[in-house]
Amino acid sequence: MKASKQSILAVVGPTASGKSDFALELAEKLHGEIINLDSRQVYKYLDIGTNKDPLSDSEEYIEKNGHKIYCKLIMNKQKAWLFDIVTPDQSFTLSDYLELAQIVIDDCLRRNVTPILVGGTGLYLDGLIKGYNLTTKPDIQLRQKLNSLSVEKLFEIYKEKHLEDALSLNNSDKKNKVRLIRLIEKDGKVESNSDSKFNIVILYPKFIRSELFKKIDKRSQKMYEQGLITEVTKAIEMGYKLSKPLMGNTYAEAIRCIKKEISMDDAIRITAAKHRQYATRQITWFEGEGRGYKLNMLTFSPESITDAIAIWDKEKNQ
Repeated sequence: MKASKQSILAVVGPTASGKSDFALELAEKLHGEIINLDSRQVYKYLDIGTNKDPLSDSEEYIEKNGHKIYCKLIMNKQKAWLFDIVTPDQSFTLSDYLELAQIVIDDCLRRNVTPILVGGTGLYLDGLIKGYNLTTKPDIQLRQKLNSLSVEKLFEIYKEKHLEDALSLNNSDKKNKVRLIRLIEKDGKVESNSDSKFNIVILYPKFIRSELFKKIDKRSQKMYEQGLITEVTKAIEMGYKLSKPLMGNTYAEAIRCIKKEISMDDAIRITAAKHRQYATRQITWFEGEGRGYKLNMLTFSPESITDAIAIWDKEKNQ
C-alpha cells in the first residue's frame, strides 16, 4: 500500500531547465543527498560535455551485493551518488543503474537522509516508478548453453542485438565470459511490476520554451569556452575515441571540429540544435507522463524552494 512506502524526491526535466541548482538548494534545506538520474553523467572523464557540476572525491562509500559505490561531493560539500562510476568504454545498462540506485536510496533512507534524484533520463525514472523487476530467476538451461560456448561466440551473440554497446565494451569485458553471459541474460529480463516500493514525489520545472532554448544555445557555446576540445582530446588520448558516449551528442561534433571537418562555430551551432531536439524529446516524455508538481526552476526564487518544501512535507507522509 502507498502508506507503507518510503518517500523520495525527484527533480526532473529537460536539459538546461535549472534542475541541478534547484536540487542543491533543496538538499541543503532537507538534509538530502543527490542521486544522479542522468545516463551520461555516470561516465568518468566526461564533465563539460555532460554538464556535470564540479565534483570532488570523498572517502565515503556503500558496499553491498558485490558493489562498492563511492560518494562524490558537489562544490566540495554536497554529497552526491552515481556520478563518475564507469569509464566511457564500459557497458552500463538500465538494469545496472536501477540496481545501484536502489542500493543508494535504501542506504539514504536507513540513515534518515532525504534521497533526491536529479536528472533528465526518463527511462531511469520510469524504471524506479514502475518497479522494474531486477530479480527475475535465471534460465538454467540458457545459462548452461551459454557456458558451453566460447568467449568469442558469446561476444558475437551479444553484438548481434546490441552492436553499439558491444563495440563500446573494453577489452577486459570482451574476454570476460561471466560478464558476457550476464549481459546476454539481462537482455529482455527487465520487467515492470507496475508499482514501486517508493513513493516518488516529482518536481518539474516551469519554463517558456523559447527561454529554455536560449539558455541551451548559451550553454552550448560555454562548453567550448570552458575547454570541451581539451576534454575530448584527453579522452581520445586515453583510448576512448570509439566509446559510446564519445559518439553521441556534443562529443561527436567536438571530434569533427578537432579533425577540422567543421569549424568551431559550426560545431557550436550543431551542438545547440541537437540539444534543443533532445530537450524537446525530454519535454514530450516527462509531460506525457502527467506526473509531478511544476515549479519555477529556470530563475528560481526563495518562494519556489518554500513551495517545494511544502509539497514534500505534504506528500512524504501520504
